[in-house]
Amino acid sequence: GKTLVISEYILDSQQYDDSTVGTTWENSQLRNWLNNDFLNGAFSAYERTHIPKVTLENKNNTVYDTPGGSETDDYVFCLSEEEAENYFGEFNWHHDEYSYGYNENLIAYPTEKVVKDNQILFDNAGLFITPELYENIVNTSYCADYSPNIIGHYVFMWWLRTPGTSSDNVCTVGSLGSVGESDLTQNQSKDTMGVRPAMYIEFED
Repeated sequence: GKTLVISEYILDSQQYDDSTVGTTWENSQLRNWLNNDFLNGAFSAYERTHIPKVTLENKNNTVYDTPGGSETDDYVFCLSEEEAENYFGEFNWHHDEYSYGYNENLIAYPTEKVVKDNQILFDNAGLFITPELYENIVNTSYCADYSPNIIGHYVFMWWLRTPGTSSDNVCTVGSLGSVGESDLTQNQSKDTMGVRPAMYIEFED
């Protein structure tokens, strides 16, 4: 009676947490923001009646066994490392040294709001022209097997809820569609980190 959905675009840019010490999903500021500010700001009271609170299993990191923390009850959440790897189809290629998988379907574009908030500049064709953020460009040197229409476009990394190599780090989906154990700290600047909210929707009989 319910379906899992995730936003197509990067809807906002947020820190996972502003603490410099390890914070699990349960206690993260990102979880609090999604289940309060975002939930109440993005949906009407009627729409919220169709968004159920669900219990999430927050597993340890699959490679480093970094503790994922307690189960949580959430309306809106970030996907886990495992969910991101399982829900978007086959990986195009892998980086064996780091156990990273890359999948074009995981690449996400920012909304106009995120572009404006982070002062990103584009030309008339929608191609990225802010050189200091070049690492977020989809480029042919890494993505020879990807669709030509995404090459040269600006994309955002986005948060997962699984811890990374240590309790201070968090897994992310990289700008080229990678899923793997991340060395990005939880207090990484929100200017470079996007959010793709996920949730369940209940359907009436």
